[in-house]
Order: sequence, then C-alpha cells, then structure tokens
Amino acid sequence: MTTCLASLVGLLVALGVPAPALAAPEQRSTPDASIEALSPYQGQATCDPVVRAGVAAFRDLVLAAYPATGDSGILRACSVGGTSEHKEGRAWDWRVSTSNAVQVAQVDDLLAWLMAPDEQGNAAAMARRLGVMYVIWNCRVWKSYQAAKGWQPYVGSSPHTDHVHVSFSWAGAYGRTSYWTGQVSPVLYAPVKAAPGSATPTATVGLTPVVDRRSQVDRRRGAVGSLPGPWRRH
Repeated sequence: MTTCLASLVGLLVALGVPAPALAAPEQRSTPDASIEALSPYQGQATCDPVVRAGVAAFRDLVLAAYPATGDSGILRACSVGGTSEHKEGRAWDWRVSTSNAVQVAQVDDLLAWLMAPDEQGNAAAMARRLGVMYVIWNCRVWKSYQAAKGWQPYVGSSPHTDHVHVSFSWAGAYGRTSYWTGQVSPVLYAPVKAAPGSATPTATVGLTPVVDRRSQVDRRRGAVGSLPGPWRRH
C-alpha cells in the first residue's frame, strides 16, 4: 500500500544519494511587471478531452528541465467516472515518485520555482503567470484560490506519490497567460459549444473575458479543505 512520504527535508542526505544538478525553467515577466491575479477555482464544466496548448507547453517545459522524469498524460476519457480537468485537457500528471530521492528533489525544485515571489514581491509568481489553479503531490494540495493557506492535506482516492497533478485555469490551459504571451490575461471561461449545424469549431468560441458566472456550489468549493472540489479523481 502506497503511503505518503513523511518528510522531504534531508532525504537525499539520509539515503546517501548525491543531489542532482537542478535547473528550473526560466522565469519570465511582462515589460511593466504586471501579473495575473491568483486563479479562481474553475472546475470541470464540459467534457472535451482535447490537449490544450498551454498544458502541452508546460509539460514540455518541465520535461526539458528534468529529462529523467516522465509524462503520465493530459487527457481522460469522458466515460471514466468522476470529474476532472483532465476531461477538458486542462490538467497534466507529471510522472515522478516519492520513492526516488532524485525525483523528490526535482519536484521540490519545480514547486519552489512556481511558488517563489518575483522581484516585485508577488507570491507564487510563476504559478500565476502560467495559470496554475492547483497542484497535488504526496498527500498535499496547493490551491491558487486558497493560496493564503499554503499547502493543505489532500485525502483524495490517490495519495499522488507516483505523480504530481497540475490543473490549470482556462487562460493557462489555452496558453493565454503572461508566461507565454508577455501580456497579463484576464480570467477566461470554458468555451461555448457550437450550436448543432454550426460551422463554428467547438472549443474556439467563447474565449473573451466574462463576468464570474460560477454557481453557488462552485463558490463553496473554495472552502473545502482536503479537495480542490467535491467528487474528484484527478
């Protein structure tokens, strides 16, 4: 039975494993140093398992920085039970393991890069510029929409000790955030399905900024301490 790693601090030393050469991805900013707000919670609202450009770009960025790690996938079929941003192409599972000390150090390196403040003191600067909505790893979850709480216990069906789960806002998923474009993106929402018989391609309409139209259920999800949203598999 897989259990959570009790402590990451000193693991390499304790196991006698040489520390790997770490090289997190480059930091990026905008010309005027403006930055996205922390992403609100945007749970799965459709089932359209298409790889989104921003998610694929983040995957490639991470695998280039840590080439000995793996890719456990972006998509999940609509027929699989539960809700997940994987079904909208907005989540990626980075294949790493808590039983591999080198990979633990690599995860620590990436997470430190995502959560570090920038020169202006903006917390979680790269997570914001990439549109990261939440991260799950080793029985803990960081939520952009509850960032002040830091890392919280995660008690979902998977302890996430064999992969890091990263879910993105719609802006992040589409690669419309400042990390990729150099311009701060407003909050974007799920694409509007094309009407039957319409020639407008699905998943390319409805990307203009709109007012927050989350239901009261979606708003309450932000108060759940152990899960990013109810009924989730990730």
